[in-house]
Amino acid sequence: ARRANLESGTSGHFFEQRFYSGALLSEEALVAAMAYVDLNEVRAGIASRIEDCADASVAERLRGNSAAALEAYLAPLASGLAAPQTPHPAVTLGFYLGLLRGMAEATVAPDARRPGRVAAWLARTAVLGRRQRAYGSTERLAAWVGKRGMQLREKPLPV
Repeated sequence: ARRANLESGTSGHFFEQRFYSGALLSEEALVAAMAYVDLNEVRAGIASRIEDCADASVAERLRGNSAAALEAYLAPLASGLAAPQTPHPAVTLGFYLGLLRGMAEATVAPDARRPGRVAAWLARTAVLGRRQRAYGSTERLAAWVGKRGMQLREKPLPV
């Protein structure tokens, strides 16, 4: 712990303020958390595309599989999430990868105009950057904190 603190210029317990957990109360929160983690190297400026990420499992999948295999792999990735102009389809890995690519481009070139779905998911992942006890819609957050007798301080995921 002392060595890690010296290397990072911090103090305290080894995991103190470096890691935290928050309840993911919806599939949108789950996918936003996945995207937040998968885009770490892009946000840090280490990579400009998800394919160039050295430590993201999603980049490993991209390098090791064909486009057809990616579309079938883990399909559906999440159910009930609305893709563009469809009521409640399943989110496939292919859709998720397209979303990640758009988010990576928007992170590298933030001034460029982006499709609405990319902007919406960027806003959702931005909320994940805040340390909260839980992540989800206003309704789910209110129910979660109410069940625990807490006050609602969490910021909901944008719709």
